[in-house]
Amino acid sequence: MAQTPILRRTSDDSQIAQTTASQSAKRMLVDAQGRVVFMGNEIQNLLGLKSVGADTDLMDVVEFTDRDSVISDRGQALFGGGNTDFVSMFTSGSHEITLTNGKTVTLDFDIIQTQNAEFIVGVMNDAEERSSNVPSEDIQGWISQTLPVNEDVNDTEDEHEDLGEFTQRDISNFMEMSEEIMIKCSKNGSLRNFNKKCLSTLGFEESDLVAMEFMDIIAPEDKSTVRPIVMQIINGEAEKHQIVHFEARMLCENGERRWIHWQQRKFGHALYFVGQDLTQIKYQQLKLKRQQEQLSKAQSIGRMGHWTWALGREEIEWSDELYRIFGVDQDNFLPTIDSIGKLVVRRDLGRTMQIFQRAMMSKCNFETDFRIKTENGKEKHLRCEGRCQTDEDGDVTAIFGIMRDITEQFEHETELHRAKEAAENAYAAKSQFLANMSHELRTPLNAIIGFSEMIQRQLLGPIGTEQYLDYINGIRESGEHLLDLITDILDMSKIESGKYELDLEKFEFNKPLDVAIHMMEGRALDQNIKINLNLSESLKERKIVADRRAIMQIMLNLLSNAVKFSGENGIIEVCCEERDNGIFIKVADNGIGIPPNKLQTILKPFEQVSNQYSRGHEGSGLGLAITKELVELHGGHLHLESELNVGTTVHIRLPFEVIQRPKDQTRH
Repeated sequence: MAQTPILRRTSDDSQIAQTTASQSAKRMLVDAQGRVVFMGNEIQNLLGLKSVGADTDLMDVVEFTDRDSVISDRGQALFGGGNTDFVSMFTSGSHEITLTNGKTVTLDFDIIQTQNAEFIVGVMNDAEERSSNVPSEDIQGWISQTLPVNEDVNDTEDEHEDLGEFTQRDISNFMEMSEEIMIKCSKNGSLRNFNKKCLSTLGFEESDLVAMEFMDIIAPEDKSTVRPIVMQIINGEAEKHQIVHFEARMLCENGERRWIHWQQRKFGHALYFVGQDLTQIKYQQLKLKRQQEQLSKAQSIGRMGHWTWALGREEIEWSDELYRIFGVDQDNFLPTIDSIGKLVVRRDLGRTMQIFQRAMMSKCNFETDFRIKTENGKEKHLRCEGRCQTDEDGDVTAIFGIMRDITEQFEHETELHRAKEAAENAYAAKSQFLANMSHELRTPLNAIIGFSEMIQRQLLGPIGTEQYLDYINGIRESGEHLLDLITDILDMSKIESGKYELDLEKFEFNKPLDVAIHMMEGRALDQNIKINLNLSESLKERKIVADRRAIMQIMLNLLSNAVKFSGENGIIEVCCEERDNGIFIKVADNGIGIPPNKLQTILKPFEQVSNQYSRGHEGSGLGLAITKELVELHGGHLHLESELNVGTTVHIRLPFEVIQRPKDQTRH
């Protein structure tokens, strides 16, 4: 079947008006942009071309032996700056062409100026009439006759298409439907064709891309990487029909960079690029990488790592931190059941495996501690927490969780436990010592107090000198004071050790209250201090369940402090009333008060207010502390208010009926 010339932008060869069949068969016509408008059959056969499609570039179908002599210096920059005026770069004259079989032929080229544009006319060297010998007006006439008639190809063309082949329009439609970027470049890198996806992705107008080369849209930071890849295809270094893959950042019209994965291949003298936009994927990968780095750093700080074990697999997935915790090399250690088991202390291995098995059977979460021996012989304590992963049927498919290095925590807790035991032993020794000493001191003190009282009262006869009576009185008072101190210390020791038990009984609340006030009235009158009692009617015969001795001691301690720290002519107000199913007691004085910085510590054992007013008062510093403990043993509450040089008020709430609590619950 004889071949017919293929014309650009025409669908019917009959539209070409040839000057003569022989002349047209040996000629080609190229427009100012370097696109073949017409190629005669003989030139086409000479070059070994079956057909020449629309928009075919001259440089894509003609391989000039000495390309530098054909293209001027302005066109030599490969992939480096767009050029659309091909005629201005082309050198007219005879040029040698290398054929596909390796042979060479010579064609004559001339630039012809028509009324509307410039064209390049190529003629076979053996033609009887070369273009240089033909009058210019004849060539111009031939060009005008050869140029295709612009016809609007409508859909009726489809009726005549060969249904077994893709037409040019089919290929174009497919390109516009694709979500991939498609670009065709000439051998010198100029952008010849591109689809709409290319324009929408890069943001350029069609007129902008026509004036550019492929390297112009490569981001500057990737040019040095991409250029050798493209040159590999151009220079034939890649295997024939090989598709070369690469990724690069593309420079968009607004300056933005977009990551594109390119597939590059050479067909004839043209380069074809198919690109996939990876920008969002790259951003997600970068985000994921940052999150993984943050997770790794967080795990390193927390000395923990995560793991996953899929049932049926021998290997266990580990995070990087677990390799460091176990002290193994990530490149040389494969975490499996057996390899990890060899690192676990033998006494802990069986128990740990049983916990794993029970978790899988019961499908429950678990937590366990075990020890490992690292390669350098160091023992570590680890805590493992795990969860079960199930499928749609509820069957366990995997176990995952975290492991933490708790060696320092374990050592710290061990030290605390040892210190606690040492403190408890010391405290027990102290309590035992105080108990023994209190017993040993009370016996002679009771004798001293008893005999001094007999001498003071002169029960066995008169004393010759009156001054001895003053000495005997001092001995008795000192003995009684020392006995009170010892009693306070012993009571506080019992309370702190949890050995103080309440002796509960039912009695009228006002009776121990009256006794305590009566006992303190003598000391109060010595300083002209008045004690006022305001007892509500409901409490006068109200019975409560409590420790009578403890209630007496609470009131004596409060009244003793109030008298001790009140000045001459002071007033002490004692108010008791029923409220909220309990007794509210208020003891207020107008004494020296307590500084604000002492209010938080005055209720602690052995704490005393030391200032110019209280420095001369004797005491153990246990009165308020014992009072607070006794109130709380009864299930009550004590609150202290004071203002310096104004006075102190103590608020106490006691329940009507106290329930005896176990010894381990008597401390707060």
